[in-house]
Amino acid sequence: MENSYKGGVSVTLPPSDIRLEILGFAAAMERTMRKHDPEKGESWMYCDLEFLINKLKEEFEEVITSIDGEQSPKISKNTIDELVDLANIAMMLRYRGIFSGALA
Repeated sequence: MENSYKGGVSVTLPPSDIRLEILGFAAAMERTMRKHDPEKGESWMYCDLEFLINKLKEEFEEVITSIDGEQSPKISKNTIDELVDLANIAMMLRYRGIFSGALA
């Protein structure tokens, strides 16, 4: 099965070969992206790359702050949300890197 998305990047991988944990994480990432679509849309595709790099650093610090504030060995919803935000910024940078020729 071939999955394509904007920009012409495609991946050939049967859905049954994708780990459920990865599918769940990807779904959480997509929900967060869609939540911000009305306000931000696809601005990340065209914004200054330095902005995304700084945003990645900021999100990483938010993850660390959230983890440091945990009162038990469990991971809180806030930490989970921050991890998804971090992953989305990482995805954006990966996507931008592919189209700048990083994999050429």
